[in-house]
Amino acid sequence: MADGSCTDVTEEDCTTAGGAFEGDLTTCSPNPCPQPTGACCMADGSCLIDTSANCTGMGGAYEGDDTTCAPNPCPQPLGACCFGDGSCAEIPAASCTGAGGTFQGAATVCSPNPCPQPMGACCFITGTCTLTTPAGCTGAGGVFQGTSTVCTPNPCPQPTGACCSPEGLCSVDTSAACTSAGGTYQGDATTCSPNPCPQPNGACCFEDGTCFALPVSTCTASGGTYQGVGTTCSPNPCPNVVGACCFGDGTCSQQTSANCVGTGGSFQGDAVSCSPNPCPQPSGACCLPDNSCQILIQQSCLMQGGFYQGNSTACTPTLCEETTGACCQVSGVCEIRTEPNCIASGGVYQGDEAACTPNPCPQPMGGCCFPAGNCADLTTSQCTNFGGVFQGVNVMCVDVTCPQPMGACCFTDGICTVLTDSDCASMGGDYEGVNAPCSPNPCPQPVGACCFPNGSCAVNTAANCVNSGGMFDGAMFCSPNPCFQPSGACCLPSGNCSTLSILDCASNGGIFQGIDIPCAPNPCNGNAAACCFIDGTCVEEFPLDCFDAGGTWLGNSTVCSPNPCPQPTGACCTPDGMCMPDSAIACNALGGLYQGDDTPCTPDPCPEPTGACCL
Repeated sequence: MADGSCTDVTEEDCTTAGGAFEGDLTTCSPNPCPQPTGACCMADGSCLIDTSANCTGMGGAYEGDDTTCAPNPCPQPLGACCFGDGSCAEIPAASCTGAGGTFQGAATVCSPNPCPQPMGACCFITGTCTLTTPAGCTGAGGVFQGTSTVCTPNPCPQPTGACCSPEGLCSVDTSAACTSAGGTYQGDATTCSPNPCPQPNGACCFEDGTCFALPVSTCTASGGTYQGVGTTCSPNPCPNVVGACCFGDGTCSQQTSANCVGTGGSFQGDAVSCSPNPCPQPSGACCLPDNSCQILIQQSCLMQGGFYQGNSTACTPTLCEETTGACCQVSGVCEIRTEPNCIASGGVYQGDEAACTPNPCPQPMGGCCFPAGNCADLTTSQCTNFGGVFQGVNVMCVDVTCPQPMGACCFTDGICTVLTDSDCASMGGDYEGVNAPCSPNPCPQPVGACCFPNGSCAVNTAANCVNSGGMFDGAMFCSPNPCFQPSGACCLPSGNCSTLSILDCASNGGIFQGIDIPCAPNPCNGNAAACCFIDGTCVEEFPLDCFDAGGTWLGNSTVCSPNPCPQPTGACCTPDGMCMPDSAIACNALGGLYQGDDTPCTPDPCPEPTGACCL
């Protein structure tokens, strides 16, 4: 029969029933009739044309006689489909291939996830970078930088700590920047308060002219004047303190202790003055107006109108009858003596009856050191009057090295060191002036690129950069921007999602969804969220609907209650007649009268307040 069944009948009955007679004496066992065919669905979703019996025998599902395989009527099996971002979905093979995935086979599952995970740079708190998966990075305590990001160059923010300069100054910097600047890194997260840096010694001068090698802090705390890092006390750089120096003739001169002793004087002590004269006065013969002779000091002799004959002279019977005159000593002192006594004392006789007032004697010269470090050959009195320090009789400037004044010297790296003007210039520094201090540091600090976590860059000093939460790079500037740009999903006005940096997302009018947030699944087609309009109203819309309506979409999970949208402002007339720009809600809360959006206060739209007027 047409359905493939077989019945043993006569030829006439077979023909009448519409069958095909196989011949006399043929039998139905085995069945000689051709069997009908149809679509047979296999377990793997494939389709083939076969008989029902053969289909069942192969484990297939027979779809019926004369059914076809075009189109394929067979249910397609599900299996794990792997996508480029490492995600997995259980879908048919055709759907997987059409979506750009890789089918893992029928009946494969997504738990556990069989898909290879994308790699990228993972930053750790130590500043190290490792290539790993997002999950591996997060699990290890790192921050994933994005799929396909690399570790060369290292994109990770470097930790900072205290950096000690050779001068003992402390600044916060990275280990690499500290080492390149010649500093010593104290370790991650170390601070400069208190200063951990060893303080180098330098010459420290005290008021008495003594010198000790001390750190700058100890020197300053002890009342000394620090001469600079690496300065020594040999030779002594300190200004020598002067004091009264007494000579054998009773004269007094302001000199240093060394110069006083070197010229045969007796030093009376640091800062001891010559006024009044502390020196013991020598005595000698004094010829009085009545021609008598007494042994007196020169001052007493002169006060009595006598003529002093010189130190240690004796009263001989004829002494006061001899002619006297001014006698100039080598020291510049003038004495009234007889000519023989003058010559015997090593003096130069100026003539009979020559007077000592005014002093006719040439004054001895010597080097005079001034505070500015310069030297001039002057007399003792000239040196004192000009505010200098006399270096000694006949100790001339060619043989004198005057102490040089010191002050702050600024270098291009912002470091300050106390140096002399000449030393500062020879080292390429900028001298700030005599006695200018290094604390607080007067030197302009170098600037460079300061990179912030959102990828923005600002030119700033190292200290200001770190205090603002940035990472300083003194060798770079912000054009072009050297900062690592974190990226993530950006919802564009079109409703599409694109992986962009924070700055690029904003420049394209998009809404940044967060660092490392992927575009698959698309976060821009999620639930409705807050959409702000220019009039301050808020409606929860889908991104594309919000952009099409001219609104600003605030991002997934944002809501309109409370209203997050900026409110328009306009002129608000307060009860006292004042005008101030404010929103309508704020104006009403003040009891004011809102004049409308974007209305100005100039010219003043507010009516003058009125009140009772008693006539």
